[in-house]
Amino acid sequence: MRATSFAAILAISLLAAPLSALAQGAGTGSGGPGPGPGAGMGMGPGSGVGPGPGMMRRGGGGLQDPATLPALKQKLGVTAQQEMQWKAYADAVTNAWETRQAQRQTMLQSPPATVAEREQIRASHREVGLQLHSEVLKARDGLASVLTPEQRNTLNQVAPAFQPRMGPPR
Repeated sequence: MRATSFAAILAISLLAAPLSALAQGAGTGSGGPGPGPGAGMGMGPGSGVGPGPGMMRRGGGGLQDPATLPALKQKLGVTAQQEMQWKAYADAVTNAWETRQAQRQTMLQSPPATVAEREQIRASHREVGLQLHSEVLKARDGLASVLTPEQRNTLNQVAPAFQPRMGPPR
């Protein structure tokens, strides 16, 4: 009985060792394919998984939700001298958000369109989106120009200036 058990264990060990080495060699650390050490999805900050700082309440291609503006204003500690630039920024964010939401509703409520019609609508929406984004960035730059370095740092963390995506949506 002992000899049979020993022989079975030996046979399993002899088969398992090459398979184990093969499996271990498949990681990226050895140059083989598959998951392994190094950067990748879920491997730390900036890995591309999940929303980054300031993006929790964003939609419409990176536009800030106007509902977050009162908290941002309080966090920045906007002074009376900065109020005019703050209002311009808040108005631009609100206008962009409302326009994009209206575009979405129009798309959702529109009757089915042909492929060519959908492409034309998308192109029109991209043009409007780029214009809105430009207006928000301009107003944000105006606000940033009157903020203290500490306030600007907070603005950059909470509401970073995103560059518009060029080309068709993915």
